Order: sequence, then structure tokens, then C-alpha cells
Amino acid sequence: MIFELTTSDKLVYSEKIDLAIIPTEMGYITVLNNHAALLAKLSPGEVEFRYQDQSRFVAVSGGVVEVLDNKITLFADSAERSEEIDEERSTEALDRAKEALNSAKTSEDLNKARLSILKSQTRIKIARKRRSKNRSNI
Repeated sequence: MIFELTTSDKLVYSEKIDLAIIPTEMGYITVLNNHAALLAKLSPGEVEFRYQDQSRFVAVSGGVVEVLDNKITLFADSAERSEEIDEERSTEALDRAKEALNSAKTSEDLNKARLSILKSQTRIKIARKRRSKNRSNI
């Protein structure tokens, strides 16, 4: 099966995979070979894809996923590979988002802060998985 992840400015991944775990508005879905056709909204979260027992992770902030004829195409608003994520910067962003949540005056401010918290938490989780994986390879 082919997995492609793209943003408006770059192709992030184009690889052969065995399965993908993708965040959608209806929850996480697992896509395997010969999956039924699907079109869904991406939710901010962690995308995991595997090939021959090797997992890779990427943080996405929303967009659309299409599954058709053994090809998964993610059109993400933004995407960061695990190796691109700076955990310290993500932790600082999480602190700022929590402050914004506490000082939100409107429902729009509240929703933006909650989304920022989710994005930061996802980035931190992926960075920690990468760090843990690197330690186990030593």
C-alpha cells in the first residue's frame, strides 16, 4: 500500500507501508491493505505508519485523508516529522497555550487555546517516543 502525506508547500512522505493509524474527527482509524474507500477530516494528532515492523510518527494539525485503491493520501494543514520536533519548544508552546486557555474571553479564544494545547501535547508525545526509541537503540 502507498502512503502519501502532503501539505500546501511540500511532500512530507511518499512510501510503501503495511498500515497507518490516522486521527480523524470520528476517532483514530487503522488502515490496512485493501481498505474500503474513505474520505474523512483529519483531526490534530499523531499519525503512525508502519512498514516491516518499523514505525514512524508525524504530527498533523488537521486536513483531509483519502483512502482509495490501496493508497492513503493525507492532505494536512501542517505536518512535522518526529525528527523535526523540538521538545523544549513544544513544551514552551504548551505553557503558552495553557495561559491562553486560562485568559480566554470568548468561545473562539477558548477553542484556539484548546487546539493549541492538543497540537503541543501531540508534538511532545512524538518527540518523547523518538527519544525513547533512540535510547533503546544504544
